[in-house]
Amino acid sequence: MSDLLEKIQLDLKDALKSKDSLKVSVIRMLLTFIKNKEISSKDKISDQELLKIIKNEIKKRKDSINNFLKGNRTDLADKERSEIEILQLYSGPEMTEEEVRIRIKSFLESNSDLEKNFGKIMGLLIREFQGQADGTLISKILKEEL
Repeated sequence: MSDLLEKIQLDLKDALKSKDSLKVSVIRMLLTFIKNKEISSKDKISDQELLKIIKNEIKKRKDSINNFLKGNRTDLADKERSEIEILQLYSGPEMTEEEVRIRIKSFLESNSDLEKNFGKIMGLLIREFQGQADGTLISKILKEEL
């Protein structure tokens, strides 16, 4: 069992003991997604795949927050923000906008032979950042730099 998965399971036990219903709910949901991924792949998932699941769940909640705010449902947006805070305990640190900008500039300088093909460069950058930065942020900065 991976260290991250073990930490998630231990945090579930702690949340159950402390009767933190929101944290219990979020961690159970996360463990369900992990179990479903293991079943579909017929193998234990790696920490990298686990981080991808967590990042995906954070992204879903960010999208939900935007939709809730458009519908003037700040109560539901606040709940989503709370869930994001819990999920971020397991997602690892995200890069700042400035750090992303510096790495993209460096990438473009060292790969000047790619011309200015946005799609191709974006695909390469997504792989390079591997969950360290949000794809929307990468896209925004890349458009500015091209």
